[in-house]
Amino acid sequence: MNLTFTLKAIFGTLLLVFFANLGLHAQNVPCAGGDANGHACNAVDMLAFIPLSEMNCPGVNDIWGWNDPMTGKEYVILGCTTGTTFFDVSDPINPVFLGDLPTYTNNSTWRDMKVYADHAFIVSEAAGHGIQVFDLSRLRDVAAPPITFTEDAHLDSLGNGLVLGNSHNIVINEGSGYAYTVGNGGLCSGGLAAVDISSPLNPTFAGCFSAGGYTHDAQCVNYIGPDPDYAGSEICFNSNGNAGFVIAEVSDKTDMELISSASYANQNYTHQGWATEDHQYFLMNDELDESGFGQNTRTHLWDIRDLDLPIYMGYFESTEAAIDHNLYIKGDYAYMSNYTAGLRIVDISDIANGNLSEVAYFDVYTPNNSANFSGSWSNYPYFPSGTIAVTSRGEGLFLLQWSPTFLSVELSNFEANPSTQTIELSWTTASEQNHDSFIIERSTDANSFERIGSLPATGNAITSTSYDYLDQQVLPGINYYYRLKQISTDGDIEFSKTVSAKIELSDTFTGIYPNPVGKSAQLIVSSKQEGLAYIHITDANGRLVERLSETLSLGTNVLELNTEKLARGVYFIQVEDKPASRFVKM
Repeated sequence: MNLTFTLKAIFGTLLLVFFANLGLHAQNVPCAGGDANGHACNAVDMLAFIPLSEMNCPGVNDIWGWNDPMTGKEYVILGCTTGTTFFDVSDPINPVFLGDLPTYTNNSTWRDMKVYADHAFIVSEAAGHGIQVFDLSRLRDVAAPPITFTEDAHLDSLGNGLVLGNSHNIVINEGSGYAYTVGNGGLCSGGLAAVDISSPLNPTFAGCFSAGGYTHDAQCVNYIGPDPDYAGSEICFNSNGNAGFVIAEVSDKTDMELISSASYANQNYTHQGWATEDHQYFLMNDELDESGFGQNTRTHLWDIRDLDLPIYMGYFESTEAAIDHNLYIKGDYAYMSNYTAGLRIVDISDIANGNLSEVAYFDVYTPNNSANFSGSWSNYPYFPSGTIAVTSRGEGLFLLQWSPTFLSVELSNFEANPSTQTIELSWTTASEQNHDSFIIERSTDANSFERIGSLPATGNAITSTSYDYLDQQVLPGINYYYRLKQISTDGDIEFSKTVSAKIELSDTFTGIYPNPVGKSAQLIVSSKQEGLAYIHITDANGRLVERLSETLSLGTNVLELNTEKLARGVYFIQVEDKPASRFVKM
């Protein structure tokens, strides 16, 4: 099996070199050893790469997709500075460039598109652009690609003297049949401009929402969340730049209303976000907080179970410094385009507890992962085939594939319970199949985990099985996070949710590490007050060998103990009136 994988990796690399020499797109390059032809990766393979030179485009921006309900074929709709390009990606290893739809007026760095009823609706920040409408069914019949397309309808005049000129983005709620242009130049104060697209080739203006000010991007949904006040309503979650997070009720297009607005610490420019599929939580990116405050990529988390009072839950911070741009949620995963760091896939299954973890990535931009605007603008993760389409501004279009592994293990509970000096982990599986082992991992920041132990699994079981693990290497006053790395007999991996526990600070002596000791050791003492403490070391016969004094600080103290002069044997160490601990000098 390893030989086959190695040969495939080598074959993929040779294939890439071969196509690169011919000037054609790279195909079918697996992620092997963290690399796919120079692109850093984790569990994400490159199916194809189409450079800008093969699509008659000087630079790409946003992206969306269409799954043809008649043929089942999959198509990429790609924003370009000069217009919109279309690809048949039904065979993602051999994508076909079908042609392009030129911009309605001028070229622009910003172009956005969404799909409703087999039609693409396209806006741009090019002056006077309006909305281009394109019948996607025409892509079925392209006999000699690539060709130049024309739009099937266009909307700019809205009546009553109103004109839809340039827009930054377009949002479509397929459940209601309405589109909303946002970031409009001079219209609706830059807020939501609602357009009835129920008849795609005859779009009509329906109303404005401007109470939240300029809207940079939004997601509009038929609400299914838990807030009973808005059951059955149409809700828009708006990312409003300098104004932060804005939620609006938009059911009545003639009377759209502000529900709430909120901000967060280190807010710089609220750019875009997406709600979980149950409409209980919202993930948001801020486009300027990384470069503005010198921090790594931060994804901000909101509890939106009460729409009148959204609660800021904190943030998930990446290991990279890249600027985040667009993210989308599919099931328990968020697919993030973080400019120079490329596509990052994050597990959000435990978002209720504020715990997110990165599970896969593919870096489309190789020079660096710094905080600049090169690299991935956006991605489209919704193709039924699992193909993920990702843009890279100065490079082109990447077609990627990630296949998360799911083990046949039903984990019914996982808990962490602290005592005075240890934390006990316990979990139960309802059933197991081909299950090899558990790796126990620990973290102090819920992001970077390390292995602290392992337990063999039952292997195969149709009844409940319980497991326990005692973590003795813990200090009081520190919040510890734990997760289980579950490994199958075939080497497949799945992570559990994350749990946490903390030993409350008390006036105790917690022990000596390591034990047995060598030339030196560490004494761990927690104290509720500052002051002098006396330490006694006695041998196995109760004779005092050494008496030390140490000034303790409030909280956990780690004291260095020189044991080099002690002879080999068993000793007892005691801090004032605390119970003594036994240790061995080797």
